[in-house]
Amino acid sequence: MNEENDGIKIFTDFANRYNNKIEDSHTAETFFSEFLDKTKDWVNIDCLDADNDDRIECVDFDHDKGMMRLCTRVPENDPKIRKMHKMTHPYDTYSFLIRFKNIHFIRINNGNCIAIVVNGYTMNQKMIESFVEEGKYTIKSYDEKSSFFTSNLVRTKNNLSEYIRAMKTPITSFWIIPKILSISAYDSKKYLYLYNNDVLGERLKNCLNKLSNQIGKTKDKEEIDDFIKMYGNQIRTVAEAFFKLVTCFYNLKNKKKDYNKLLLGDLISPLKQNVYTNTDDDKSRLNKIAQIANDLSHDTGLPIKFEDIGELYINLMYYILDFKQKIYQMIYYNKLNVPTKPSPKDYINKNLKTWNFKDTITQTVNNTSSCSCIYRLRINTDFKIMDFFNKNADYLCTDGYIKALKETDMSEALEVNSKENVIALIEAINNKVKSDCEANGLDTELAYLSWDIDIIRKSKPSHLFTFDEIKNLMANADDSKNNKLVIDENGYARIITIPGPTYLYPVSIETWCASKGYVGQNSSLSDAEPAYHSCLSLWLDYLNTDEKQYDDYYKQIDVDKTIEKIKEHY
Repeated sequence: MNEENDGIKIFTDFANRYNNKIEDSHTAETFFSEFLDKTKDWVNIDCLDADNDDRIECVDFDHDKGMMRLCTRVPENDPKIRKMHKMTHPYDTYSFLIRFKNIHFIRINNGNCIAIVVNGYTMNQKMIESFVEEGKYTIKSYDEKSSFFTSNLVRTKNNLSEYIRAMKTPITSFWIIPKILSISAYDSKKYLYLYNNDVLGERLKNCLNKLSNQIGKTKDKEEIDDFIKMYGNQIRTVAEAFFKLVTCFYNLKNKKKDYNKLLLGDLISPLKQNVYTNTDDDKSRLNKIAQIANDLSHDTGLPIKFEDIGELYINLMYYILDFKQKIYQMIYYNKLNVPTKPSPKDYINKNLKTWNFKDTITQTVNNTSSCSCIYRLRINTDFKIMDFFNKNADYLCTDGYIKALKETDMSEALEVNSKENVIALIEAINNKVKSDCEANGLDTELAYLSWDIDIIRKSKPSHLFTFDEIKNLMANADDSKNNKLVIDENGYARIITIPGPTYLYPVSIETWCASKGYVGQNSSLSDAEPAYHSCLSLWLDYLNTDEKQYDDYYKQIDVDKTIEKIKEHY
């Protein structure tokens, strides 16, 4: 492994083989056996507390207890070498202890895998001590306060000592990277924070999407209330995990409570005093997050409102995006050793309603051809927080301005009649925004408008996709690329390569990763039937609601009954 690409290639080969994720400990054990044989000492283990090590000596599992022990140093056999070794490393063995959950392979835009993260469940002191004492070990010291992420202890047996870092939180706090990348432990720490922040953002979006889909399927008030409370509790857990992450980032240790015992109120109070101190808006947002989350978690007897979930989501997403920018700023500041350019966020929010894109629309949109649907461009709520739960949203209008429109009055909204026009218009607008931000000395990394697209059918669908059509599409797809199955507005199944404009199709399912045999001439096409079932179910949901549908889980359905309901819309 003398060249940079060799290390990345090995990581990418494993990511391909295991489809980017390992979810059971037996498969993980097989993976590590192969991984250690391939990599030897050509890896770094970098941790969120900026510590690191440079190799993995061995990995062992207790499958019954779900525990994984990863050793970075093991005892030297030669007594003389062992004595010399202890001059710099006082213990014979150094290890991580994880209550195994899963392994994720982290890819960059070109598809290469550049990191492997091991995720675990929470462990408390009693659980940790019980496990490490097995086999007649004696615990000599136990430190639960020096790190947010680990309980650090020393155990001994037969005159040998082991220093263990027990990963006590569900936050991903270390990852394995190719040594050849030469990422410093300090930079690696920041990228790990970004990884955790992005994971929590995706969890938050998934909660809201699933809640919206469930509510769209029933009119029973009691059932709707149950769904709101269930997903409200899930959003609360995301909120607690997120604010724990921010607490760790700013090193705001709680002297009275261990990290894992901190609740939402324990987390928010010091953040208001030490981090979010600039505006009354922060105080109001944080108080609202705590109040709504508590109301949803307890049986207060108060009415349960979908709008409360919306407000909780909006406020949490605001802080997740804000935290992401703070991490980027610290990365770039330390990387360049100079202050970064100011963020474009406030500038874009300030100018969003004053910019005029009339010339851009004229130059890029050709609405002379006929089409079975139209597209409206709406500002994505993840960038410009808006009160979309009150049915107001910011749309691009025919006069070139972005305006807040009510759901019941879309007369001013620009209507574009082809996917090609939408793609060209978004690119042209974002280029204009980037140029404007650059001219004002702002950082261009986030200088764009994030759009979502409303798809409005003008006529009934002309076709209903079939199982054979989906099988044929899969068989002829290029397995060297990431592929996604979508259904267009006319009811035709299509496969598009990722990244691609999935936002322009009313139905889509989970991406099939490249080189895994899901598609192509040599594929068994085992996903064809479950994918067909899922698409039928999602297509019916779209026809019932006129809202785009996505799901990453396959569904088993009664095909004949579903098709019968679908045909009522034709």
